[in-house]
Amino acid sequence: MSILVEGKEERTVAKRVYRISDADESDESANVVSLAQNRAFLEAECARLLLGEKFFTDFLVYAKEMAVPVYQRPSCLCSRYCTD
Repeated sequence: MSILVEGKEERTVAKRVYRISDADESDESANVVSLAQNRAFLEAECARLLLGEKFFTDFLVYAKEMAVPVYQRPSCLCSRYCTD
């Protein structure tokens, strides 16, 4: 799967959504997700992740401008944002 990020195409690996609710788990046919629904859920998740990344990056920039230290663990999962 390819997505556009800031006008640049990036290849990604997509996951398959197999259930969208916790309704009766014994009825597997009720939890079938079509390819169109799957794509919509993946695109929505991607949008949320990109928006969260932007908020986090903007927060770090603002904190640095205000000289506010931001805690960072040595093995921080967000190391590409936490380092100077």
